[in-house]
Amino acid sequence: MLRVLHVLHGMGRGGVETWLMHVLRRSDRTRIRLDFAVATADSQAYDNEVAARGSTILRCPPLSSPLTYARALAQHLRRHGPYDVVHSHLAFYSGIVLAVAARAGVAGRIAHIHTAVATRSLETFLSRSLRATYRRLLRPLLFHYMTAGIANSDASGRYLFAKSWGRDPRLHRVLYGFDFDPYLLLPPRGRLRHELGLPPRGKMLVHVGRLHPTKNHVFLLQVFSELIRQNFDCHLVLVGDGPLRSQLENLARELSLGGRCHFVGDQDAVHRFLGAADLMVFPSLFEGLGIAVVEAQAAGLSVIASDSLPPESDVIPDLVRRLPLALGPNEWARTIALQFDSRPSISQPDAAQAVRQSAFGIDRCIRELELLYEPPPITRAPY
Repeated sequence: MLRVLHVLHGMGRGGVETWLMHVLRRSDRTRIRLDFAVATADSQAYDNEVAARGSTILRCPPLSSPLTYARALAQHLRRHGPYDVVHSHLAFYSGIVLAVAARAGVAGRIAHIHTAVATRSLETFLSRSLRATYRRLLRPLLFHYMTAGIANSDASGRYLFAKSWGRDPRLHRVLYGFDFDPYLLLPPRGRLRHELGLPPRGKMLVHVGRLHPTKNHVFLLQVFSELIRQNFDCHLVLVGDGPLRSQLENLARELSLGGRCHFVGDQDAVHRFLGAADLMVFPSLFEGLGIAVVEAQAAGLSVIASDSLPPESDVIPDLVRRLPLALGPNEWARTIALQFDSRPSISQPDAAQAVRQSAFGIDRCIRELELLYEPPPITRAPY
């Protein structure tokens, strides 16, 4: 049996973690075992399901103490190994992870980048003046010890792998794979609206994403406030949780949106919210991929997104429209109002089939990962 250790922050309900759960659920457990090394002592959303599926969560100290973290990871590799592959999802910090894995004798060492901007890595704890030094030190370490590198978009690949992206034969683009079967038969649109207390008529806007600065929720609330000011009958549903929740709830009250802005937190069945909505609004400052936009397309939902959204997320281009954030809330609101009168060019069942059969299908993704896991490591190229 092939044994793979995924190394990441935790197993909360984030985009990377949710993708890994889709991989775990669909993988053949008679051929491959997936374990997870996390940098938190806190119990998180997917912990119980990980254990129920026969995988192990190995707990490491916070990333802010690299030496302590490296020692703990090395101990886990000795005690719980041997592992055939260590698959790190920690951006530049993967240089440290893969160095530890190499010292422990792990043959397959993969660095995987999911974003085109610094998020929750060690860089969070560093001043801006130290970040360039941090990257300059860890990028050569990463290239020296990795046997393969993965990015979920060209933008992400250029961020971590710099000029080597597209040149180094060890580097690969692997799109997220999800199980889109729930989108093949969505529940009636009115059911969830009734549960939320929304009126049967009127428009429902939706956003899916962590309540984090990169998702640009403040701008989203300003856009929605402009729609309300113009007397549009609409509601905004925010799916996801995060550190900005209290701040955003206060802002919604300040903008007099309390009765029309709904914070529903993390949700297992995101497809129900997308299937009940009329439009997704997605004004992110940065995105590695934007998997929520792919899910929206599976629901047959039109999307108004910022132009930071990578082109890889367009499965059904007619459903996705990009706008520069520089246009401001008023122009965004005007575009959304015009979209209210438009009908998608594809039926929802056809949209679900198109996304399910696209490069984002879960079975295709697992095959690509296994090809990277199973062959002998690629000969290291010079940095």
